[in-house]
Amino acid sequence: VLCLMSGGIDSPVAALMMMKRGCEVDFLHIHPFEKNGKVKGSKIEKLVRMLDSYQQREGKLLVVPYAGFYARTGEVERRYELVVFRRYLYKLAERVAQEKKYGGIVSGDSLGQVASQTLENIAAAQHGLEVPVFRPLVSMDKMEIVDAAERMGTYGESIKEYQDCCSLVAVKSPVTKAKKHIVEEYYAEMEVGELILESMGELESI
Repeated sequence: VLCLMSGGIDSPVAALMMMKRGCEVDFLHIHPFEKNGKVKGSKIEKLVRMLDSYQQREGKLLVVPYAGFYARTGEVERRYELVVFRRYLYKLAERVAQEKKYGGIVSGDSLGQVASQTLENIAAAQHGLEVPVFRPLVSMDKMEIVDAAERMGTYGESIKEYQDCCSLVAVKSPVTKAKKHIVEEYYAEMEVGELILESMGELESI
């Protein structure tokens, strides 16, 4: 399976829970740097390597720059930007999963934990995906996730400073009940299908 790796506390815990069910897990990370190589040596790579011991193999870390998405966000209403970004992220992960034969996408979403993780926003972000999305943390609260991260040894690395891309599109009052048709309109205006092709061309394993 392919795990969406944000750089926060949740993603490594979600990955480990899938490993406990026998899945081999690789990772996809959208980064804020100009070059993919900048991710090497960052806490993202360190977290992936920490998880290797749980699956007895070296997980692949696939990276793509955020700049391509940012360049197309001019017409997107700010409160919708995070949901549109997550839609792009899911569609990119779907394309990677289809090309590289992953059985599903793993997300660290916990229902209602933050504004982007309401039922409506999750539904709008993943609408129409053909690859299953697994959310092993969906019913856990923040303290349960933190406790799990501390037990597995990733908490200290996860809380180190790092500018993940979700923070770049975060606003004080994001939409909490996103309308699917509005997300789709922005998606079409941004020509995200073309953007995904560009992102696939920039995709690297480090």
